[in-house]
Amino acid sequence: MVSASSKRKNIIFVSIAFVVLLMSISSRREQNHHRSLEMRNVSRLKGDKAPGNELPINIGVSHGTSMLLGIFSMSTKKASRRRELIRRTYLYNDSRVCSLQEYQKQSLESPHQRICQIPYTFVIGAGKLSRPQDHDDDEPLLLETDQNGAVEIDCTYLNIKENMEKGKSTTYLKYATSVAKISGLDFIAKIDDDTVMSMPLLLEFIDDELPPTPFNRRIYGGSFVPSRELQHIYAQGQFYFMSIDLADYVANSISATERERNSIFIEDLDMGTFIQSHPRPIKLMDITTRMFWIHPRKWKGQFVSTIVRQVSSLPHRKQPMVNFSYYCPHWAKGEFHM
Repeated sequence: MVSASSKRKNIIFVSIAFVVLLMSISSRREQNHHRSLEMRNVSRLKGDKAPGNELPINIGVSHGTSMLLGIFSMSTKKASRRRELIRRTYLYNDSRVCSLQEYQKQSLESPHQRICQIPYTFVIGAGKLSRPQDHDDDEPLLLETDQNGAVEIDCTYLNIKENMEKGKSTTYLKYATSVAKISGLDFIAKIDDDTVMSMPLLLEFIDDELPPTPFNRRIYGGSFVPSRELQHIYAQGQFYFMSIDLADYVANSISATERERNSIFIEDLDMGTFIQSHPRPIKLMDITTRMFWIHPRKWKGQFVSTIVRQVSSLPHRKQPMVNFSYYCPHWAKGEFHM
């Protein structure tokens, strides 16, 4: 006969052994879980491709979202003076802003630790009068000099006839997307050379609001206005931006013939038409309520005065509203009565 005391001892022993066994299993599971997480993180740090994405998702990458700033210019003495003025003012003295050439160098040498976030280039139509206004042939996309044989290292010389409304913007996007495939870009922006930009506020906006690739799908932004004629809204040409996938769609999925057929030859309005022809929904970012640039500033004195006296007042904040005078001329004439 086993005594009651012995039974109690056996029960206690079995219970202790069971608890120890459970703790051992839990510990092994926890170790395997941490090992699994560690292997996945190592895999990501090595740049393995994430399922369903063309580009690797790198965990711990130190650089921020990037935006190529294409400043539209021309091969004239006046435009050359304006480029020099821009270099000495809002492009000056910030390592996060650099020429496109410097950005490409940083991307090649240390792609995951580049400092520059806003590469810029002056965009010039440098082709002969016989060239098309929208690049649509097998000729080189770029030229080495402008129409006068001059070279500036921070300029992009497009192999098209100089124009404003009939293909310069889309040819620029064609070039910018080719750069993105090699050096990596998240967004592409276009800006007029008579726009004064607050670069610190642009950098703040990029860091706060714009996600990097591959999370930046179909984003189109700027200061939007409506078009009665085409019945959609579009970002004004003084400054607008789009994610790299939209730029690729406009430049490479739509042919030059299709673009011409669907144009009314107003640059920013046509760009809005091309973008919104995308088969999937577009994410519009209207920043009219907090504009961090001033436009137009066509004369040197006016441009410099704006830099000195007005840029510090940015952003210009406005109440969000629908501009009914664009949508309905009867409203503007006071023909509606409440």
